[in-house]
Amino acid sequence: MSNLQRERDARNWIVATLEATGIYDAVYSGAFAREDGRSAEDKRVAIVEPLDSTPFDPWSGGDGPFDYVECRLTLAFEARERDGIDCDDQAERLYAVAANALTGSNLGGLAMPAFSKFGRTAWRPPKAPGRRIEATFTYRYLVDEGLNVDP
Repeated sequence: MSNLQRERDARNWIVATLEATGIYDAVYSGAFAREDGRSAEDKRVAIVEPLDSTPFDPWSGGDGPFDYVECRLTLAFEARERDGIDCDDQAERLYAVAANALTGSNLGGLAMPAFSKFGRTAWRPPKAPGRRIEATFTYRYLVDEGLNVDP
């Protein structure tokens, strides 16, 4: 299994976990996250998009095989409500549910739990009738010298 396959599997696990919470009308990933492909009926949405991944080898200063890869995803949470305060409250709730479900998770055995966490969070300007919160989710996984995922 390649690094990219591992990262895709982690994204798929995140999408499935968010869907399982039952709070979202829809959870979109990657190319399916574009606004033009979404249903107008979706009032509570989560969007999972890859941001970047960085291999690390802390022992040899980057000259040797990777010890682990750190991945970052952008998770966006969108709420649509007529009332602006309700909309903000719903967007915050969508984020909180994801944070509770994913922080400290091993992502179905694909990651090191201590490094699965949310970092930067940004509220986007309101765009009637909705509100969007974008958050960076980071996780790490180990690799062996052959760049296989299971050491």
